[in-house]
Amino acid sequence: MTDSAHSIALVGFSDPIARDLAATIRSTNAYGIEEVISPLSVINGHAVDLTKNHDVIIFRTDTTDSGDVDALEAIQASASGKSKIIALTEETASLQSAHRLARAGADAVLPDTISAEELQNAIRDALAALAPKAAEALRPQGKIISVAQARGGVGATTVAVNLAHTLLDRQGKFKKTSANRVALVDLDLQFGAVAGFLDIAGNDSLFQMASEQTMPDAVFLEQSMVTLDTGLSVLPAPSSIAPVDALQPEQVRAILETLSRDFDYVVIDLPRSLVGWIAPVLEMSDRMLLVTDTSVPSIQQARRLIDFFTEDNLALPIDIVVNRESRPLVLGRHHTEAAKVLERPFFSWLPDDAKPARIALDRGQPLSEVAGRAPLAKSIRKLGRALVTAFEDETKSRKMTR
Repeated sequence: MTDSAHSIALVGFSDPIARDLAATIRSTNAYGIEEVISPLSVINGHAVDLTKNHDVIIFRTDTTDSGDVDALEAIQASASGKSKIIALTEETASLQSAHRLARAGADAVLPDTISAEELQNAIRDALAALAPKAAEALRPQGKIISVAQARGGVGATTVAVNLAHTLLDRQGKFKKTSANRVALVDLDLQFGAVAGFLDIAGNDSLFQMASEQTMPDAVFLEQSMVTLDTGLSVLPAPSSIAPVDALQPEQVRAILETLSRDFDYVVIDLPRSLVGWIAPVLEMSDRMLLVTDTSVPSIQQARRLIDFFTEDNLALPIDIVVNRESRPLVLGRHHTEAAKVLERPFFSWLPDDAKPARIALDRGQPLSEVAGRAPLAKSIRKLGRALVTAFEDETKSRKMTR
């Protein structure tokens, strides 16, 4: 018997492959079905009516014709309904074409070679997304942690990559289950190395977004990010060198807003260059880690960066991470003088542990996966716990002052 609570519109299912898929959907008798043989681009105002009357719209499109993209944009601009839209493309459709459909308003973009079972799963996922999710509605905004460097080569990317992995808080007997959802974003458009650290294939999504001046949304980011076996989601820097100022502040803000809604922690590996689009990062960061050593030039540069960063966000907590130096039992005079110059104590010390760090880098894996007992791995875990504790203390303090 048809479930009138769920209805589907099939649009443009005229070719044989699409007709077979349409017949499979109809044969389940699980949904109310309306079929429109004409393509989405030619049914004009009727497409808006479909979004009001149906839970899911599935349309067959030819990505060599921009008409359906224009129709999708018009639907998103005028529709008052909340339908989920699934686009079925030809098998040879490019990733760029899929991104264009997603940006225009498609919630999912699938090849027309998809099996009937896979399509049914996609429909169920779309229907599930329509259901209210009380738990997610109450979920607190994710914490944004930006990682900056006082000088080149000080190891900021090593800190960012391994901190992000630590914040997953993998649990269970074999440490396979992640307690937190964590995103790692490489915003160094020219020399970003996160992909190399984690053996990820090149990805030019950020370059494409910058060059086309498009606004990223949840669909774009979902398709652009790489999720590792560990559970870590990564948005890598472009594989080709892009102008350092290619991004716009609004694009960066949209990335951070979207990710902070979906992830518990967002770790950002910042470039050394100080560009205009860094302003929303500073404004939205809950904490910044400034990675340095204790040499006089590095401390001087760290002081200059602190002054610059706090111009945009006076309340931004900036924690100093001393890399490649173990905390001494008694701080030397140059340490205490450096802390005075920086007007803050050293938050974390990470020992010089070159051998396991090099092995992890060559294998393209987080340090704790390769040498979990190494002093550097232990110190980064300690850094992660200190950050989590700091966030928890801030939350308690806010509740007490209400």
